[in-house]
Amino acid sequence: MRELESSLQEFGEFLLRGQLARPAAAPYFVRWVRRFLDYAAQQQGVPHPRVATAVVRDYLTHLAVHRRVSASTQNQAFCAILFLCR
Repeated sequence: MRELESSLQEFGEFLLRGQLARPAAAPYFVRWVRRFLDYAAQQQGVPHPRVATAVVRDYLTHLAVHRRVSASTQNQAFCAILFLCR
């Protein structure tokens, strides 16, 4: 768990250092990535999930159908995952 938190902190710093996200948005991107990784780990039943297109699609569908988030919120989650995968 400590490894994940360290990686997420580095991810947030990377977003800010590269000016890829506004300072106010970076913490939200980190939270979306954490939520996505938690979801993927739960779905796959492993502590370190593999990120695949199907997992991302399933997560975004989960947000829309089960969590009932707005399209803009779903888009923010997608952008955070996209930055993670780049």
